[in-house]
Amino acid sequence: MAITTDLYSILRAYANKNKSPYIKIVPFLDFLGRYAARMAKEQSEWAKWAEKTESQFWNEITECTGDGRCVLMSEPSAEALPREGGPPPAEPAAANYVYMSLFYVEKIQEAYKAIDNIADVPFPNENSLNITIPKDQLEVIHLETDLASYFESPTESYLPILKMRFPDENLGSILVLAPMLPRRLLDASMLKLRQYLLTQGNKEHAVHRLTPQLSGNEDYVRENINRITIKPSECVNNMEFYGDGAYFFWSYFCAMLKNDIKKQREKLAQDIAVLEAAYIIDICNSLYKYRAQGEREREAAFRSLDQRIEQPPYYYSLTAITKFTNKQGGLLLGKYSGPELEAYIRKKTTESLNNEVPEWLIIQGEEEERWFIQKDKYLPLAGNMLTSVRSQVKKGIIDSWIKVIREFEREEAMNSDTEFDRLLTATAASAMSMLMLVLQDDKLFLVYKELERSPDGVPPSLQLFDKDRLLPMSSLLQIKRQDLLLDAKLSLPFWYSMPIFTPIIAFFFHFGKKKKLKPIKRKSPPVDVKKEEQNVGQKESPGDKVQAAREIAARIVPQGRTLDDHLAVMQDRWGGTLKDTGREHLVEDVNALIRDNLHRNLQLHKNIKITREALGDVAEGIISGTPALQGLRDKNTLKLYMELYMVKLLLTGKA
Repeated sequence: MAITTDLYSILRAYANKNKSPYIKIVPFLDFLGRYAARMAKEQSEWAKWAEKTESQFWNEITECTGDGRCVLMSEPSAEALPREGGPPPAEPAAANYVYMSLFYVEKIQEAYKAIDNIADVPFPNENSLNITIPKDQLEVIHLETDLASYFESPTESYLPILKMRFPDENLGSILVLAPMLPRRLLDASMLKLRQYLLTQGNKEHAVHRLTPQLSGNEDYVRENINRITIKPSECVNNMEFYGDGAYFFWSYFCAMLKNDIKKQREKLAQDIAVLEAAYIIDICNSLYKYRAQGEREREAAFRSLDQRIEQPPYYYSLTAITKFTNKQGGLLLGKYSGPELEAYIRKKTTESLNNEVPEWLIIQGEEEERWFIQKDKYLPLAGNMLTSVRSQVKKGIIDSWIKVIREFEREEAMNSDTEFDRLLTATAASAMSMLMLVLQDDKLFLVYKELERSPDGVPPSLQLFDKDRLLPMSSLLQIKRQDLLLDAKLSLPFWYSMPIFTPIIAFFFHFGKKKKLKPIKRKSPPVDVKKEEQNVGQKESPGDKVQAAREIAARIVPQGRTLDDHLAVMQDRWGGTLKDTGREHLVEDVNALIRDNLHRNLQLHKNIKITREALGDVAEGIISGTPALQGLRDKNTLKLYMELYMVKLLLTGKA
């Protein structure tokens, strides 16, 4: 026998000769020494084994055991084989046997190596291969119930040898390797059908039997029968991708074969081979049909998802997306799996054509909140939000200014366009926080520029940018300072609008209160259009403020962190890009601003209830009213830092 001189090839040949994966080392070395001495006369490469047989064996066995092809053991039993989490292999000095781990696998591979040669005989089994595989080294599966799992996720399992049982108990079982499923097994089955049709000469019989069952389409039946005999591999492709047309042909054809062969009293080897092939093809045909049907349903579900996300409110969280339904009210999640949905969203939010913005965008909120929106809906969403919030902002500022004018006072926003825009921004943020996330998102500008390059350009109603800058809030909301001031004055008695009498009335009004001789000009605080009315009259004691601060801290600070720890994290985020010295000064200035503004608000608004929203309003006012903070990129984190710092001041009694 011709054997190459590497140790593994010698061991494999020896194991095949003895029909056992267990090789006793001492007799093997004796055989190897004698065989090498004889072969060295003709082939010089065998000299190394003839001269130093034992030492050469131990030198090369390490490579074979290192990659798992061989195992050294002291006893030839399955219990002695190393298992995952079990005892390590035997030491070389204590080893008496070599176990060939791939002995049975290679036997099966060899049987399927030339499938043309086994076209007229049944599939390999233990009897035909003259082996008995230990039960713990193979997995028993049933063709009818277990094959589907190998369609979903073909894999090489821990036990790659499969013993497949047929629905017909008379057929017994066959041996196959997991990586061969399903394609390799199907190819071999098609060759058995081809051999059967060619040798039995029953092609015309098959055409005659199947034509009535397939709507009398003889040409279609004949075409498929001929394909089996000429291009059997193409038959598998058609079964996999053609859909229902292929399904009906193979369903009737396999049923015909099974009925014809089962009627025979004596079954030859080729008959059994065809019967096995018919069962395999029939089951695979059904599985391909169900898979194609599932893919169609999955594609339809993703189309429904795309249509649903185009509908108001246009932006959705992942939780909301998992609850999308089809027209019949059924959940889309189920037509596709959770991992498939995640992969679909990842594709939509990352892949792009021609370096354009991806089809879906992510709106990133505070505390890891995320919403998904289609690119084409981003600008319309911003426009709709601005339109929706406009009336709330107008009413909130007018109501606030009415109170100010009634007290014969003035706000900076009444006289300054810059301060007025800051007041609009803070008030809009109070009314609709999502609006500010959208307007401050860099991706909004990218979408705008992309639309600007399109043939139709940007619609007039959605022109939110001037060159590379977002328009002022007064332009976005289409609100004029003079108009709001006029509306506020018209809501009051006429003398509040008379320049001659107003100073006199203001003098007497303030004389008995604060003894001021002229109206006060004060910085405009942000108007909370949601909370302003409900907070009036809810006076809190110092103890109530501390309790409220504790509740706010419980909402903001993640579990496992202290308030100071989370405060330090937020400080590092919004100030992380600054140099150390500049950062320290800026943090000190920001802390001073927070202390002053919180103290002032607590003094001026003693009836306001301490809530996170109220603290957020103070933080928004500080940011919008401080030019030095406008250049910071991460304003959302800065705002959260300010809220945390105010909570700390309230808890420590330093507010």
